Amino acid sequence: MSIKQRKDTTLASSGVEFLVLGELLIREIESHKSYGNQKAYDIVSVNPNNNKSARIQVKCKNYKGDFSFYLNSREKVCDFYVFVNTGIYRYVKRKSDGKRVTKLIDSEKKRFFIMDFKTTQKYKRTDSKGTDWLSMKVDVPYEEYEDNWTQIKEFLK
Repeated sequence: MSIKQRKDTTLASSGVEFLVLGELLIREIESHKSYGNQKAYDIVSVNPNNNKSARIQVKCKNYKGDFSFYLNSREKVCDFYVFVNTGIYRYVKRKSDGKRVTKLIDSEKKRFFIMDFKTTQKYKRTDSKGTDWLSMKVDVPYEEYEDNWTQIKEFLK
């Protein structure tokens, strides 16, 4: 009996953090990637004029149509989550044996959903292991949060 190994998403997750950093910077939101062992956030956005900062946690899903995201543990609080679906993979069934396999597709538009911490707590669910998560397309009026980068800018004012 073989044990199915989980796909290593380290590289993709790191790349998505840089995508989010780039999105913030082109919107003139001064931001910096956290390179230390900051478990509650990946990026810090700052307003040096008034000494305010926003801690941002990036969560990523790479499968087309997968919009469910796990949240940080309860003691790891950030100010914002940016949920990203890259859509670079999709499941396909092999004709030979009917097994589901992963196929790389790279033509999908990346989708960004920006949500403050308090709102994530409003929409979250808890699984049988006690881990919090949310489904962007099922539980959340996601249109309100898609590409809503201005809420970070407003937070920093």
